[in-house]
Amino acid sequence: CSSDLAYTYCELLLSGVTTVADLSVAYEGWVEQAAKSGLRVCVAPMFRAAEWEVKDGRTLSYAWDTQRGRKRFEEALKVMDEAERHTSKRLFGMVSPGQIDTCDEALLRDAAAEARGRKRPFQTHASQSVVEFQEMTRRNGTTPVQWANDIGILGPGTGLGHAIFVDHHRSE
Repeated sequence: CSSDLAYTYCELLLSGVTTVADLSVAYEGWVEQAAKSGLRVCVAPMFRAAEWEVKDGRTLSYAWDTQRGRKRFEEALKVMDEAERHTSKRLFGMVSPGQIDTCDEALLRDAAAEARGRKRPFQTHASQSVVEFQEMTRRNGTTPVQWANDIGILGPGTGLGHAIFVDHHRSE
């Protein structure tokens, strides 16, 4: 295997894996390497509108750039389209905004709408840490899972990665 990705794909195949969800930021050559692997690959290019920062060594803050987040979203859609057009017919896309706390509401809503419109799965990370849970309740007055429901991004085909702080809220 000639690259870290090729090596990883080879190890997966040797372990009996036939299908993998590959969540990563988009990069040159990803789709072609996925196709060469022989695996069925769900290409899930992640995007977000904010980067995490810890400037004082103890407090998490967010550096927001919604225009960059939107640009990364558009790039992710192109990568998924490229994967699904590949002649191998073993690649498919999943719309994957990185984390609920690093995406603005409009980006999440638009991403979920694109997933539904293109009949692709939708996945984001939510309720995965105490810090994120507290930030989202501070920001929105509700838990991350409740907020995801309130803004309409939950539903069939939606996954929440690492959702360990789930609440017992039920929609009426």
